[in-house]
Amino acid sequence: MAWVEETQMDYEAFALGAKILSGFFIEPPSLKRFELLKQQGLLQGWFITSPHFANTQGKELWEQSLRYDDSSEIAADFTHLFIADEEYLKAPPYASYYLESSGETFTQESDELSKLYASLNFTPTLYPHEPCDHLASELEFLALLLEQNIANPSPNALLLSFLEYRLTPWSNECLAYLQKNALTPFYQGVGYLTQDLLETLKESLGIKAQKRTIYRSIRVESQE
Repeated sequence: MAWVEETQMDYEAFALGAKILSGFFIEPPSLKRFELLKQQGLLQGWFITSPHFANTQGKELWEQSLRYDDSSEIAADFTHLFIADEEYLKAPPYASYYLESSGETFTQESDELSKLYASLNFTPTLYPHEPCDHLASELEFLALLLEQNIANPSPNALLLSFLEYRLTPWSNECLAYLQKNALTPFYQGVGYLTQDLLETLKESLGIKAQKRTIYRSIRVESQE
């Protein structure tokens, strides 16, 4: 999908992009899946294009992944980032980690999202093992909302409010951790391409993230 200002937005392409990226936050690609990604040309030809640095950087990193990564390294990186580490997660994928003062999971943020998902009969892939504010689940839900807008001349209020209030106020914090701490070009690329998808969506829809208190930020930690 080429970047063209003031044209009808390609909801279908954005929905597909959100689905694909969501899957990489759910589990790392297996050896078979990684080889299929290469054969399909996804790693050397990501289909969402924009003028953002994150888009160029993400594509360059996935090009490097073709040359340098293998599936076992990517799987180890997934664990390092999102599941377990000797000290702590390197890129916590939960909204509550950034938006709740306690940093705990299964809090009000995930409860409110659970109700929102239920209102549209949506069940995240990670349910019930992970809280509903996991980035993978929010990206999955975003894909659903985008698909529902494919035939609409303008975006519906739920899509706009979900992006403005739920997803974009915290996602860049998580993605900044991912970009910095990923050990493979593959997951560094996931971080940049997810950032680009969300930024391009915001610009295309003319929205801004609502101001919410962020309790944990890699930028603050870097200054300490």
